[in-house]
Amino acid sequence: MDTSVASILKKLPLRKHARILDVGAGIQARSFECISSIPEGEIILLEKDLDKLATITKQAEGYSKKGHTTRIHTLACDVDHGNNLPVRNSICDVVLVSHTLRHVVYRESLLKECMRVLAPGGLLVVVELSEDVHGIVTHPDARVTLDEMLEYTDRAGFIIGEHFDTPHGEYGIIGVSPLE
Repeated sequence: MDTSVASILKKLPLRKHARILDVGAGIQARSFECISSIPEGEIILLEKDLDKLATITKQAEGYSKKGHTTRIHTLACDVDHGNNLPVRNSICDVVLVSHTLRHVVYRESLLKECMRVLAPGGLLVVVELSEDVHGIVTHPDARVTLDEMLEYTDRAGFIIGEHFDTPHGEYGIIGVSPLE
């Protein structure tokens, strides 16, 4: 079974008009893996680094030129403290937090914000790097273990779905927003 993050995202049960929030999108927004599954949907990319934001904005324009009708929005947002995502309550079907949680000071607070913006039954996908892979060294105080990730998502109110490892030195979990 392919457990790459791309394959996991492509297998999510998305409606054609789903809304995806990508928190800390970086220069290669993984939410773009879902673009063909949501032709009437929307992807909201949040990034604090303005250079990275410019790069993903160009990528978004490229998808539009290729004929994709999914609406893509890019927003500058400092998520490092986990406060106030610039998104209304209960409007997202999926929130993706990929390689971002280790940079966040108040991790549980960020995940509670993710819960706030997710519709009931919405999915949270959190992905982090295992130890030091791909030449990226993470300070031990910043590293997020799988146990910590599970604890943060549980305390934020998510129902823990499944967790996974990828062949690329990553691990992650899928959490579900309760149906209320």
